[in-house]
Amino acid sequence: MTSALRKTLAPVASGFDFVSRASAAIARRLRPRATAAGYSSSVRFAVLFDGSVAALYQLKLWLPIFEKVGEPFDVIIRNGDLVPHIKKLTKAPVHLVKHFEQVPNNRELKLLFYVNNAPYNSDAAKYPGIVHVQLLHGDSEKTASFNPATGMFTKIFVSGQAAVDRYERNGVLIRKEKFVLVGRPQLADIKVASKPAGKRKTVLIAPTWGGSADGEVYTSLGLAPAYTRELIRLGHRVVFRPHPFSHRDASDRAIIEQVWELLKADGKDHLYGPAAESERTVSQVVNLSDVLISDLSGIVSDWLYSLKPYLLVSMDESPAKFTKRYPIAEGGNVLTQKDALTNELLNDDAKLAAKRKKIRAYYIAGADTQKADALFMKATKAILGK
Repeated sequence: MTSALRKTLAPVASGFDFVSRASAAIARRLRPRATAAGYSSSVRFAVLFDGSVAALYQLKLWLPIFEKVGEPFDVIIRNGDLVPHIKKLTKAPVHLVKHFEQVPNNRELKLLFYVNNAPYNSDAAKYPGIVHVQLLHGDSEKTASFNPATGMFTKIFVSGQAAVDRYERNGVLIRKEKFVLVGRPQLADIKVASKPAGKRKTVLIAPTWGGSADGEVYTSLGLAPAYTRELIRLGHRVVFRPHPFSHRDASDRAIIEQVWELLKADGKDHLYGPAAESERTVSQVVNLSDVLISDLSGIVSDWLYSLKPYLLVSMDESPAKFTKRYPIAEGGNVLTQKDALTNELLNDDAKLAAKRKKIRAYYIAGADTQKADALFMKATKAILGK
């Protein structure tokens, strides 16, 4: 089959279970049979990743967690450009597989993880005999976190009940037994706030990227220069961490560089560029910051674990409508594009602090009672029979 035809069929296969089965039948008739040489291994679980080098952060989030499971695993990819990059991140074998239908050649494989909504996930997810688990790479209120294509997987590991309700709230109906609440195992290193911040605060500005669904405006990146100027004027320290995908767009990149210039010109102990984006993990920038300014980025759910105050920017709705639509907003102050930053907004509020405690339990299962990775390990080992 030609490359063009494969690209045409692949998106069709991404949907609910019945769509996946129908598309798989068509694909089997049109594709040549794969050879056993494509993937040969004896591991019991693996992660399948389809994406670009720019999207590699999605896999990077999960590799340390997979390594804690306690048994060998494979990384299976389609893009050969990723091989040298992934080998720097893990000692796990990296298998380059041209067609994902070669994956079932491993007869020992019981569990296959996925970390994004790549169209070609359906090439492997259609096969029975393997438990296919969608993890995604973060929990947010954006459309990626309630994509109908998630319904094709055997199980969907989600952070908390909020993620389950998000699908139904947005009209995506998936059988409840597919969902497993596993918390956020990446949050083990995040420290929970023990006391209010001082007068001079470290403020993390972390807007999402602009590639959202049609008709929805999520990113507040365009406001980052104004927020940076105001924080500098108020005497605060800034940590600037835009979404990795924002660097791919020329106009977004220009905004990022504008913020860098502002912080550089101030000459203080601000963090930006590689120091904030790649040399430090999300947990590390959360731990050194006192307040978050974001929008609907997945970093908000991670920040919530710390119970520290946050401000969310609504780009196209009133604060009241925004809060009603996105429950996580109940724990923070909501700004519109016209609202200026003030010290009052940056200071914690006792009522909001109490709400954050309840919201955290809703968004992150086990946050109050379990180690961050406990539920994930339990669910994974149950599938593997350990």
